[in-house]
Amino acid sequence: MKELQDTIKKRIERKQLTALGYTSNLDIVYELDTVIVNSLLVKYGISCGRIRQEPTFQPVSSEKEFLETLVYYCLNGLGGERDISDVSLLNCFGEGQRAVGGTAAQAALVLSGTGCPSLVHLTDDSDEVRGRMNTETIYTVDSLGRAVHTGQVKSRVGQEPHFIIQYKKGDEIELEDKTYVIPTSNRLILTKRGISELLPLSAKYFQYIEHHAICITSQVISGFNCILDLAVLKRRLSDTAAHISRYRAGNPAGIVYMEDAAYHDSVIRQSCMEHILPLTDIFGMNEEELADNARGMYMDTEIKDIDSVVCFARAFRRKYGVRRGIVVHTADYAVFVGDKGDIAIERGLYWGGLLATARASVGRYPTLEDVERVLALPISEKGAEFAAAISAGSYDDVQLIPTRYIDKPRFTIGLGDSFTAGMQICFGTETNGEVSIRDNTVRV
Repeated sequence: MKELQDTIKKRIERKQLTALGYTSNLDIVYELDTVIVNSLLVKYGISCGRIRQEPTFQPVSSEKEFLETLVYYCLNGLGGERDISDVSLLNCFGEGQRAVGGTAAQAALVLSGTGCPSLVHLTDDSDEVRGRMNTETIYTVDSLGRAVHTGQVKSRVGQEPHFIIQYKKGDEIELEDKTYVIPTSNRLILTKRGISELLPLSAKYFQYIEHHAICITSQVISGFNCILDLAVLKRRLSDTAAHISRYRAGNPAGIVYMEDAAYHDSVIRQSCMEHILPLTDIFGMNEEELADNARGMYMDTEIKDIDSVVCFARAFRRKYGVRRGIVVHTADYAVFVGDKGDIAIERGLYWGGLLATARASVGRYPTLEDVERVLALPISEKGAEFAAAISAGSYDDVQLIPTRYIDKPRFTIGLGDSFTAGMQICFGTETNGEVSIRDNTVRV
């Protein structure tokens, strides 16, 4: 824990920043009410056969289709993201809680909770989103090309709400006179197409990073998943590729970290992978995204089988030419497969896991005190088992850190973004971290 605090302090002293792109939005968060869901299942006479069918990429357009999609994710304990054509379909859940969403924005807020500075790219720059992000350690780039706090810029684009339904492990769904228990806490994100479909990129943000590249230890790129027009995607990827090239010219040691997401179109996903991953140092994904990527490569990959995960990660890296390696983060462990070089990757995996677990535990953006309390939680038994197997085997290209285990998280939104935030803290440190597991304790 002291090493995390010392690293953040050094980053501040050295004026080091993580750049976080590219999306922000307003989240409207609902807690699943199974009484309401069960009554609607009876009303529409929805069958198990319909629930077993995996939802398509098409927008959810009716209350019945919404229920089928929601219950599919609940009963499989999965998280996901789908378009919705009519947000009034969510009226049955009443008023939701308002919060900031988007990988870039959430990661910035997580880092802010620890006192670690960051530079964030905003797509939704509404007064509400900027106000919620207006902290002393979050910066964005204004129209004059200056790094300023989010409260110091004016709204130019507007607001884009996303709707998120959280469901908890142990809640019961009644379907055709049978009771089904939700196996894992997770969430479903429903988006109404808007700003994110175009993903407007800020030239001033790119220029600031390029002009201050030596101080930008890493930059996260994400948010292409909501684009639906291939021509728009190609323009955004072209702009991003040119920017990455200029960033690397100014900071050859800088890390480009891409975080995966739930794509709304399979053609867009494939095109994005092919064009941007060869420019990426590290590509991160959660367990649902791993399953999607494995299916795309016709590979039988099981998240509970570490050999199959490592095999997939190696094959995925070879196919797309990811420069350094693949990160997979799950509830039980985080693993890096590739060539870490002089990066303190074990620290990043460890810190990412701590921040994600702390967010799940307290239900808000964690402070360092919250992170310290997480250390009292037990290590995942499955994660510890995998770590021991990796340590004992021939896995020179694999680093695996078990997570602190929390059975019923208070919050399931932004956990991957919290992990991604923690990962960024390790970049720019001079030495590799060493991690061992002794007496059920992870030592970094």
